[in-house]
Amino acid sequence: RGVGIFDLLDLGDFVGVAGKVMRTRKGELSVQARELTFLGKALLPHAIEHGFSDVAAAGALGMMGMMNIIGTLASGWLSDRYDNRFLLATYYGLRALAIAGLPFVTDMNGLLIFAILYGLDWVATVPPTVAAAGNVHEPPTEALIRLRNAALAGRVSVATTVTAVDGPA
Repeated sequence: RGVGIFDLLDLGDFVGVAGKVMRTRKGELSVQARELTFLGKALLPHAIEHGFSDVAAAGALGMMGMMNIIGTLASGWLSDRYDNRFLLATYYGLRALAIAGLPFVTDMNGLLIFAILYGLDWVATVPPTVAAAGNVHEPPTEALIRLRNAALAGRVSVATTVTAVDGPA
């Protein structure tokens, strides 16, 4: 039996979906997926699958969340002072390096180091993205204002990302 993409995904993994916006039989808004792109691995199932206890994995996730706040605040400060394109390139490069090292994490110290590095970087992309979008869309569009409000309120959701849609059903 071949391995399908759903065999490789765990609950909480980050995926991008491209397709047509539609309504289900119950009338709920959804996406008729034509393309599914893997965006990122959920830490808890990955850590548990590699022998870490639930408590250790949850502790690393908590550390990641704390570092996330620090990284986002620092990124906001940096975004006011440096070229946002450079910051975004740096953040995504550091994120890629952290993810590339995750398969080699074999002990709790390594897991905590990953959590710190990845946590500092995870939502740090929001301030330079909002600033860069503000430079393109002057005066601010309604969508940009909503993005800024969501970022300020800390409600930026990265659980599921819809990368593209063909339009309404």
